Amino acid sequence: MSKIVVFALIFIALGCTFFIVPKETFIIKNETSKAMKISFFSKSVLLESVEIEAHKQFQKTIKEVGRLGVTSPFNNRTDSLIILFSDKKYLSQYCQGLVFYGNFGKCYYEKNLLDFASSVRLRKKISGEITNIITFDESDYQKAKSL
Repeated sequence: MSKIVVFALIFIALGCTFFIVPKETFIIKNETSKAMKISFFSKSVLLESVEIEAHKQFQKTIKEVGRLGVTSPFNNRTDSLIILFSDKKYLSQYCQGLVFYGNFGKCYYEKNLLDFASSVRLRKKISGEITNIITFDESDYQKAKSL
């Protein structure tokens, strides 16, 4: 009987490890005094956009990140993006017409929203949860061009 109890406890303990699903959270903080809209394009077609009010943030969590190879919450067909501030100043990222994924070495962006490599990365050791944070502040706004 004791062997069955020990076997059951080992089975339960090992089984619990399979219930931990790694999650990755992506956060874009807008610490500027202007609202911002980030638009993602592929071949000049809008794929998606995100609006973030001044002093607010966008957050998206993706489960099973490691298995899917996901490095961003945004569309992997993106070949350009525009960050438009509420006063019509903008920042743009364009990679010679190439899709950003797979071509990160060819184009550098100080704040890369497609692979979050330039983010602050926090990891919880026990749960395996990862949080990536990219912050846009007044220094980024000062680099923006007028329309």
